[in-house]
Amino acid sequence: MSQGNNIIVSGNYRGRRFEGTLTTGLTVTAGIVVNMLNTAKVGGRFFWEPFGETGASSNNGVAADGDQRLIAVLLPDRDQGQLVTTTIATGSRIFLYCPLPGEELNLIFENQSGTGDDADIAIGDQLMVDNGTGKLLVAGGSEQAEPFIAVEAQTDVAADVLTHVMFTGY
Repeated sequence: MSQGNNIIVSGNYRGRRFEGTLTTGLTVTAGIVVNMLNTAKVGGRFFWEPFGETGASSNNGVAADGDQRLIAVLLPDRDQGQLVTTTIATGSRIFLYCPLPGEELNLIFENQSGTGDDADIAIGDQLMVDNGTGKLLVAGGSEQAEPFIAVEAQTDVAADVLTHVMFTGY
């Protein structure tokens, strides 16, 4: 369960907000981590995709789960009435947030379907970003970056779920 119904949970957040344009072949909602593509700006905005969607052989350099990159979180467009669960279409103007260490957020924890095991999250678990979806996974210990820790427990996660996390900055 998440903390409230917003992505940014910290009351006095101090990270950086900015805009971009979404480019993806996936169905996405707010609460995932995205990475910037190395293409020219259009309309003053860079293009962003779910973390590592196009892979390292393409133009973003994300090769594996837990690769170290800028952490930019996809926010809902509240000006247009979007909820955290609203699907965001490719080509849409998007709103992003880069948190500072210690800030709390609600981000999507990924259920890894087909593994035969529902995931458990314990308070304090180190979480990494999944290459290809931008959702969070429990870290295995050998990743370059484990930028979040869980601040709530979840048992038998059988579907993607918003999870209360804290940004660690590394």
